[in-house]
Amino acid sequence: MLGIGVPLSLQSLMYILTNIFIQVGINSLGTVTVAAWTLSDKIDGFFWGFMAAANVTVSNFVGQNHGKGDYGRIKKGIKSSFIIFMSFGILYGALLLLFSRPLLPLFNNDPEVIDCAWDIILFFAPLYWTWVINEVLSGALRGEGKTLVSFMIVAVSICGFRLIWLATAFKAHPTIICLAASYPIAWGLASLGMTIYYVIRMKRKSVIK
Repeated sequence: MLGIGVPLSLQSLMYILTNIFIQVGINSLGTVTVAAWTLSDKIDGFFWGFMAAANVTVSNFVGQNHGKGDYGRIKKGIKSSFIIFMSFGILYGALLLLFSRPLLPLFNNDPEVIDCAWDIILFFAPLYWTWVINEVLSGALRGEGKTLVSFMIVAVSICGFRLIWLATAFKAHPTIICLAASYPIAWGLASLGMTIYYVIRMKRKSVIK
């Protein structure tokens, strides 16, 4: 239980600590940017809730089939999960681009805040799908009890990378879009790391031929 639970706890803690440093960077850009970031969070919060549910779903599915050694079914389930959740990520991004602008004044009526929040949404909306790969494979690894691997990949590709980005790229170009860029790049790195590990793992189980 500790072997599975401790890495998960540390992973959650690292997200929290990293977001604190991110928030410090956002705060340095002024009150308008802070309000705009908070506003954009209200709009894209549905996506993160759905992805959390996706992670739990995949974890449960993989855990059940891992227990009986049915790696062929795990492979099929992961493929189906990619199709379902990737489609949602792309659809959600498209819906944000089409309909989120009229929703912004419901939360804040400051034109500067609305314009800044819209710029943030425009940046993120086409890129949400890059997180799906990480979420699905992270859930699969948890289902197999490989939480330490998931923690290590997240620690390096997301938390570590973002801190380096803040100290280098953001310091040289202190804008909200430069700071926001650390997110999809980190998502892509995490997804790449998860993919490489999982492909190797599945080959060892003679699932991928």
